[in-house]
Amino acid sequence: AVVSTQSTGAASTWFIALVAFIKYALLKFPIKARNLTKKRVHMICVSLWIMCSLVPTAMLVIDRDDVYFDYRMYSCDYAFTAEIWKSLFLPILLMNSTIPLMLMIATTAPILRYLSAARQAARNAGGSIPWQGTLAVVLVAVIYCFTTVPQIIYFVGSSFDYSPTGVIHFLIYRISVFSGLLNIMANFPVYFLTIGSFRDYLLTKAKESLRLTSITIPQAETS
Repeated sequence: AVVSTQSTGAASTWFIALVAFIKYALLKFPIKARNLTKKRVHMICVSLWIMCSLVPTAMLVIDRDDVYFDYRMYSCDYAFTAEIWKSLFLPILLMNSTIPLMLMIATTAPILRYLSAARQAARNAGGSIPWQGTLAVVLVAVIYCFTTVPQIIYFVGSSFDYSPTGVIHFLIYRISVFSGLLNIMANFPVYFLTIGSFRDYLLTKAKESLRLTSITIPQAETS
């Protein structure tokens, strides 16, 4: 469970940033983006899962029994007591938090610039474009940044504050864990409420599923 949590948490962070990067690529290189086939996207996703599994795999190789019960979140967690983890601290911080955050910021800003230019061009032509797409981009980026920063603060601060009852190891840790979960859970309602096509797609699939699972019970004949 500890290993799977480490892997899925990092993967979720990367996949959210990857979606923002793909949006940017579609707007920046619309012709070249046609070469982004479903197979290539699947290969990118598999590569991300492999990358995010490196740290959990190292946990099993270095010391698979280095696990303790964490009363801060009432769950089992990995202790990282081996000396080698000190040298791996910075690469892990960059890979799991800092680089995805920078990727999100670097792609969201030009996306908003492209959407603003498209809206202005539509107004000049006497038309309009839906505002829901811009709202979705802004909400996802804001939630992502606000929920990732506490994790970076904890990772950096924990290397200086060693007190188990201090603010970093207790309060900031709980905030970072909660914010990570909020970051993952927030995307579905944001897209559902702001993107009409996504909402219609889900509702259509839900109706089809209900139609397939519904069982008609024949009524008994009365004599």
